[in-house]
Amino acid sequence: MMERRGQEQEFLFPYLSDPDQRVSKLFGARKTPEAFLLKPNGSQYHIVYRGAIDNNPQNENDVDDNYLVDAANRMLQRKVIGKRSRYPAGCMILN
Repeated sequence: MMERRGQEQEFLFPYLSDPDQRVSKLFGARKTPEAFLLKPNGSQYHIVYRGAIDNNPQNENDVDDNYLVDAANRMLQRKVIGKRSRYPAGCMILN
């Protein structure tokens, strides 16, 4: 399903399917959805932002603060990411 949606929407980014929740446990994910922005550092990656995607998970038309997009743009511009974590809204992940 995600592969088809990605092709239809022409996503330019990778996504991860984690049916066994191994990666979500490694990252310490708390809710779904919860975004993780990774920055390469040599052969490793570091989480530079985690949490909510934006300030209105219920209605995309009322979003006025795109946390994840802003963090990604700042990272790409080699600027400091102001707030590196925002509490995500959504369903709890039971481990």
